[in-house]
Amino acid sequence: MTPNHHRAPDHGAPISNTPHSARAFTAEDGSSLVEFALTLPMFMLVVTGVLYLGIVLFNFITLTEATQFSARQMMISRGQTTDPCALFISTFYNSAPTLTHSNLTFSFSLNGTQYLSTTSCPAGVNNMVLGSEAIVLVTYPAKLALVGDVISPGFNLSDQELEQIQ
Repeated sequence: MTPNHHRAPDHGAPISNTPHSARAFTAEDGSSLVEFALTLPMFMLVVTGVLYLGIVLFNFITLTEATQFSARQMMISRGQTTDPCALFISTFYNSAPTLTHSNLTFSFSLNGTQYLSTTSCPAGVNNMVLGSEAIVLVTYPAKLALVGDVISPGFNLSDQELEQIQ
């Protein structure tokens, strides 16, 4: 007998002596990498958009809650403050520390007298009449800057509260 009789049976699989790295590429080699490279920018744009939208919604909720709380505080302080607008603004700043204070604008209407874009209204004490209405408007700039000003140039978040002076 020759030594070839002790060889393992051939099951139809060709035995190749070429190394694995030298094999020819098939039609689907690298297709997952190409798909990933094509979808990654779109996926990152969607994720970035969701994050920016979350920041804007957080700022809007903060603005709304701080405006409501500060307006209530100003309404129940009649007779206890010398400057209702300054009281509102200081309460607002304490209620909304995450908003950039220099970007906020405040407007007030106390018993029909308007105080536009102001931070103080000492004469407003005379307009804090029991049972009259006070309107406060707070505005804060927002931006969904995905690609600078091309997609979204920016807009304002605002909240207006109408309270009865107590």
